[in-house]
Amino acid sequence: MNAFWRLYETVEETFFNSLSKKLSSFFLLFLLNLAFLATYFYYIGDIEQLARQGAAAQGQIQSLLDKSFYVMVGLTLVSFAATIGLVFYLRFLIVRPVKGITHIFNEIARGEGDFSRNLPLITHDELRELAESYNRFAEKMRQIVSEVRKMSVVIAREAVHVKVRVEASATSAREQGDLTDQVFTSSSESTRAIEEVGSSTHAISDSTAANLAMARQSLQEMQEVAGKINSVNEKVLRFNHTVDDLSQRSASVNTIAALIRAIADQTNLLALNAAIEAARAGEAGRGFAVVADEVRKLAERVNKATEEITGNITGMIDLVSNTRAENDEISTDIGQTREVVDRAAHQFEHMVEDFGKTSEALLQIASAMEELSATNGQVHDDVTVVHDLSGKVARHMEDSEQRTASLTSATEAIQELVSRFKIGQGAFDFAVNRARQFRDQVQDALEQIAHSGKDVFDRNYRPIPDTNPPKFRVVWGEDFSRLAQETLDSCLRDIPGAAFAVAVNTDSYLSTHNQKFSQPLTGDYEKDLVGNRTCRKFERPPEMRAAQNKEAMLLQTYQRDTGEVLCDLAMPILVGGRHWGNIRVGVPTEALLTH
Repeated sequence: MNAFWRLYETVEETFFNSLSKKLSSFFLLFLLNLAFLATYFYYIGDIEQLARQGAAAQGQIQSLLDKSFYVMVGLTLVSFAATIGLVFYLRFLIVRPVKGITHIFNEIARGEGDFSRNLPLITHDELRELAESYNRFAEKMRQIVSEVRKMSVVIAREAVHVKVRVEASATSAREQGDLTDQVFTSSSESTRAIEEVGSSTHAISDSTAANLAMARQSLQEMQEVAGKINSVNEKVLRFNHTVDDLSQRSASVNTIAALIRAIADQTNLLALNAAIEAARAGEAGRGFAVVADEVRKLAERVNKATEEITGNITGMIDLVSNTRAENDEISTDIGQTREVVDRAAHQFEHMVEDFGKTSEALLQIASAMEELSATNGQVHDDVTVVHDLSGKVARHMEDSEQRTASLTSATEAIQELVSRFKIGQGAFDFAVNRARQFRDQVQDALEQIAHSGKDVFDRNYRPIPDTNPPKFRVVWGEDFSRLAQETLDSCLRDIPGAAFAVAVNTDSYLSTHNQKFSQPLTGDYEKDLVGNRTCRKFERPPEMRAAQNKEAMLLQTYQRDTGEVLCDLAMPILVGGRHWGNIRVGVPTEALLTH
């Protein structure tokens, strides 16, 4: 049989290697027609010769007619058989390949195109060229679909990175907006404070200038007072000399008074002696006695006056001494006052100099405050612009978040679309096909549990005591673990790099996980969080979306808390025609980009 087909292919490739040559086989029917004509002319000649012989040849003529009839019937049967053979032959060569192409194109039109299959090359004609062209087209489509898948995965991965950064930038923009608000408020307050400081500085500068003028006037007056004190001190010194001279003169007067008093005492004594002598002389000495008595009285009066003078002089000398002492004290006080005034004047002079420097500094400060006020005004204007720009940035970042979400949705739609096509190559195609098989196996397990009488749609979650995060049990959980555990682990093993392969209901409840995530509980939160993830609800937005997905396939890309970017492939599970949940297969983006 193989030899026949090899011979057939050799003949076809050599003699019938085009549709035109194959269609020319219908000329075989024309040869049969020629055989009809040849038979006709062959027998008609004999019959005409026998007809000339008359009635004697009638039997031979009838025999020839019968023979020609049988030959014509035979040729007709051969022609009919050849026609049937040609029909089936052309059907085999033309219709069958066309139907194959039509079937594949119909699958593509229904969105279930299988570009993994090539058209068989069963002829050696234009249909073979058509099949080869289609195969080249299919290979190109496989490359395009593969590249689109890779690009969609890369776009999804980069969109996740962009989303993470946009969210971080949006958070930073909001924080920047808050800080800008604070800076804007602080700048406004600073502007007001600088204006107040500027006004206060000008007021202080004006007050300092006025005080400086008054201080300079006071310094001049203090210097004049110091000069007057020096003048008073000189006058006091001269007065001291006068008092000293007066004291000396008073002492001299007192000495003279003492001399006069001594003379008066002697005069009184002489008068007394003269009176005694006059009394002795009697009448002759009476006149002398009177004179002596008057002299004595005069001497007593002089002595009395001298005593008064002496007393007054003594009192005056005491007063002069007191005056001298008090004048010395005054001189000392004046000297001390002069020193104090001199020091005060000197210090006041320094203070005036400092006041002058302070006034100049205040003028510089006032000028600087004016410049600072102008600069701060510019800064405030810039801060206002920055504040407005921060608001725009925040709005743009919010818009970027929305557009990133739209980009993610569009990427997911593209991935769902291209996942419908089978290309028979690449990790993406293998993962999608294996996930479909996994979904069908899980669906069969749930159907089996449902047929056993268990309610696989049970939502009565019974808490498991002393578990953190909380764990729950359902009536179908143990049966599902028994039937599907190996299915989950097998899918995880088959898909290179897969992180997990699980089934969740529409509440995102997972009763059974892969074996490596089903380790015994230890009581250590960090260890159990990773080691035992069974009987839990996973209710983050991407997880809930995957659990409630109703599309043929949902491929989400997101960043895990470990920083790893993961593609989460979800396919819906129907039990008795009712949406139960989804299978979820997590694969790192790098694993989907391999060949």
